[in-house]
Amino acid sequence: MLDGIIREFKREDFWNNIQNIAEKFGISSRYLQKLFVQHTGLSPKLYIQINRFQNSLKLLTQRNLPLTAIAYECGYFDQAHFIKAFKSFTGTTPSGFQAENSPIILSPAAI
Repeated sequence: MLDGIIREFKREDFWNNIQNIAEKFGISSRYLQKLFVQHTGLSPKLYIQINRFQNSLKLLTQRNLPLTAIAYECGYFDQAHFIKAFKSFTGTTPSGFQAENSPIILSPAAI
């Protein structure tokens, strides 16, 4: 069951909330959160944030897209939210990010 939940969270078109995913698998959202933390060490919310960041990093380094397009494609509300989240992970803005000079790498699962 957890594999299915993780696959659901990893989908690039993931726009659902935890309650909807829990209902899809026939469990409560609280139980989903508890199960997820037990098996991953992360809350579902943090896992989704990391996955969204990884997707944005992939788009930023592999394609020449405007930041607004990356923000929307990765499910951020707008470019400002994307920049704030990106900065919280990297310490820099997306436009100032230089992949070749950064210790941040994409996980093999994100490539």
